[in-house]
Amino acid sequence: MKGRSLVPLARGADVPGADVVLTSLPLATPGVDRLAVVDDVYRDIEEWQPITVRTSEWTMLFAAW
Repeated sequence: MKGRSLVPLARGADVPGADVVLTSLPLATPGVDRLAVVDDVYRDIEEWQPITVRTSEWTMLFAAW
C-alpha cells in the first residue's frame, strides 16, 4: 500500500479518504528479526506487533498469530 501526505488535510483541503486503511510496523518474526523503526537503532522483536485494518464500516485489530 502507498501512503499520502497529510499536509493537504491539515491545511483544510477536501481530500477523499482511502477505502481501506492499514497500519502496522514492518512485518517481523519475534525472536528472529530486528527492526530499526524510530531512531535507526536496531532492536529485537520480542512479541508480535499489532496490525490494524479499517474501512468505513469496520475495524479489525490483529495482535497475535
